[in-house]
Amino acid sequence: MLIEYEVLLPADLVRRIDLALRRAIAGTLGRNVPASYTNIALMTAFLLQFGAVRFNEPDWAAVADRLAAEILGRFRVNGAFDEYNSPTYYGIDLYALALWRSYATSALLRDAGAEIEAALWRDVAQFYRAGMRNIAGPYDRSYGMDLRRYVACLGMWIWLATGYEYAPFPDLTAPLDHGWDFAVAGVRAGGPAHARGCAPALRRLPGPAPGRACDRE
Repeated sequence: MLIEYEVLLPADLVRRIDLALRRAIAGTLGRNVPASYTNIALMTAFLLQFGAVRFNEPDWAAVADRLAAEILGRFRVNGAFDEYNSPTYYGIDLYALALWRSYATSALLRDAGAEIEAALWRDVAQFYRAGMRNIAGPYDRSYGMDLRRYVACLGMWIWLATGYEYAPFPDLTAPLDHGWDFAVAGVRAGGPAHARGCAPALRRLPGPAPGRACDRE
């Protein structure tokens, strides 16, 4: 909201958003999640980096860069996150990485966000089976066994890349299990940029051969 629309917002609302940001940052620093707690760590790095610039707090920027570097280092070991093959948290990971590459002022976060996001989409495409409209298990973290029966952020990102016809998403005319995650659709952070090269693989049956899931952009 602040990055895109601050000039359109009432001054009092901006003040209250800034207050909420400061409180969120204080809680985040107190929690001090490790890089292995992938989805929260990714969000933490962006929050601290954004807050550092907005409130002129260079110490927060240093923490953000250290955490981002550790996340990147862990990812590069096996091309994977500690929270691996997670239909639940991959959606949050992709959202956070889009924030890194789209809005971070730190070159480390921007470059790492683009690198990891592209690699993560390639991995998703290799495990995704278009005919079943599901990621092949076993899952690390998941709210269900069938992405067509509950709302998952990853399902929304695939929907943006392929269209609803091919998306792993529930029937929109019926009640949605875990439907509160649908609210994330309004904050797409620039959309699934690296998913576009994977779109053919995300529509194809059977799944792509290892290492050839996505076209290069």
